[in-house]
Amino acid sequence: MRARWLLVIALASLAPGCGDDAGADRPACSADESRCGGATGCYALCLCRGGGEAACESQCDVAADGPETRDVSVWPESSEEDDLLALINARRAQGGCCGGGACFAPASAVAPDPSLTTAARRHAADMAARGYFAHDTPEGVSFEDRIRGAGFVGCVIGENLAAGYPTAEEVVSAWMNSREHCENLLWPAFSSIGVARALDSSADGVALWVADFGG
Repeated sequence: MRARWLLVIALASLAPGCGDDAGADRPACSADESRCGGATGCYALCLCRGGGEAACESQCDVAADGPETRDVSVWPESSEEDDLLALINARRAQGGCCGGGACFAPASAVAPDPSLTTAARRHAADMAARGYFAHDTPEGVSFEDRIRGAGFVGCVIGENLAAGYPTAEEVVSAWMNSREHCENLLWPAFSSIGVARALDSSADGVALWVADFGG
């Protein structure tokens, strides 16, 4: 049987003006690096502070084909990605409890966001091309840096990953059976999303799934 993996990362809630919807179990918002929300990498911080892509690439010595700037402007249409978004929103509409964690009332649908979609596609493509599966790249670029580097400036961000699941239904089922993934998926503070699916270069073409959430 093909191996299957799940990986989750804690939410970041680090921009001012988030209100009270972050919940007591989430990090408080901070005025520090107000638009950068947890980013520490040179490229992400440069963009958050208003630098242009070309200037930031030069200033931070970013490779043109590196994970932060990988060209995903041409991306194959994928019914599986559409299915993933639809299933996530169907689960949010139901609400529910997350295996020993938080319980959530029905939440509004998350809508596709161009910056989050870019971040998700870049990471899916990078994992597929370089044969790894993690929130951090081999160079240590974090999910905060990747999402902020793609231009998302919302208050809260989170990421779910999965690998080895051939269908969106199996991915969402697995996420709902994992407390941290489930909480990301159902958390009402999220209003935006970017989803991506890529196949790695192995003979079996293992599916790599990314969902980047923001609000």
